[in-house]
Amino acid sequence: MFLFIALVACISKSDDTAGQVTSATPATTSVTTSTGATSTTTTSATTGTTTGSTSTGGPRLTIAVAGSLDDRAPSDGLSGQTPEPYRYGLQRLEMLRSAGDADPATIFDHAPSHVFVDMHDHTEVADVAMASLPEDTFTHFRITLTLVEATVDATIHEVPVLGTVATPLDITYALSDFDDGGVSFEQGEAEIVAEVGGQTFTVPASWPVSYPSPAPGAWAESVEQTTWVTFTLSEPLVITPDATGRTYVITYFVADSFRWRDDTVAGYTDGEWDLDFATARAEAVLQFGANAFEISAE
Repeated sequence: MFLFIALVACISKSDDTAGQVTSATPATTSVTTSTGATSTTTTSATTGTTTGSTSTGGPRLTIAVAGSLDDRAPSDGLSGQTPEPYRYGLQRLEMLRSAGDADPATIFDHAPSHVFVDMHDHTEVADVAMASLPEDTFTHFRITLTLVEATVDATIHEVPVLGTVATPLDITYALSDFDDGGVSFEQGEAEIVAEVGGQTFTVPASWPVSYPSPAPGAWAESVEQTTWVTFTLSEPLVITPDATGRTYVITYFVADSFRWRDDTVAGYTDGEWDLDFATARAEAVLQFGANAFEISAE
């Protein structure tokens, strides 16, 4: 019981407001516009409610999501690591006629659930017939993200009997408010599963939701406790009866995108995420999510 209580306190507390979420705050990061998805294998995500038909023949609109390990990590003085496994919950994908379109066309919507896109892979998320889409000119795409699931490495100090323990932690982190089949999170809440001393514990935490700095090609924001990422297409997507097929790849740049501030404490090592049972403190997590987003047409 002591081990469980101490683990809850250790992970949930930090030295500043990074452990308490009152609103989504943007991180100081940058978005650039070069491509570079490093993944080569492809998996498919089953679509939910769609505007377009997946069965109609003819040219197709195909959209995939890929993670990239190209270095887009910010120069912020923080330490970072690249989680593995590392995946996002993708709930909705929409086409917009302008950045402020109040009535976008929905390519798919899995609400209240989502499909997972693997940051160490290349996942096809939509494949619909162009002829089944509404005839119009679209300039932007927008996605809705629900959560991140990831495994990160941590060093836990002053564990009773065991001393210092290096262990992976499995984290579910909410980017949006959602309730799916009894699994309920508010934006910024996290659930951490840790195995310490042969026992498995599930403990709560909370961190600020941070986003890359806005750029013309892609920007992320929180709207009514929901995370949106909006992409500007390099050329408008014009849907007409004789439109040709199009393929897009949405890239998340995720190298070292779990980021924390190292504390100067005896026994701690810079570059390791340290937690301490004796003081019930954890090094403050200041970013948990992609350093940049990008869309490219193929």
